[in-house]
Amino acid sequence: MSKAISLAALVVSLAALALSVFTYLQADARVDARVEEALRRREKALVERAKPTFTKIFNDFQMKDVPENPQTLDDLFEPLLKLMVGLSK
Repeated sequence: MSKAISLAALVVSLAALALSVFTYLQADARVDARVEEALRRREKALVERAKPTFTKIFNDFQMKDVPENPQTLDDLFEPLLKLMVGLSK
């Protein structure tokens, strides 16, 4: 009887371990997706907030290759970086 209880406890604990690992792996993928989406929303908000300032800078320097509707920070900063490189030459 003691052996049967020990064996049952071992099986239940292994099942619980397997379930916890499976749940962890599934949650990890969902968390990654949610974090990526949150970062995308935050980046878009930053770009929208900074766009008027950058537009003024680009207009002051009479720059031509300026994206009309930048979606990422890379899109927003690229003309400014080109301007800096051009000024350093």
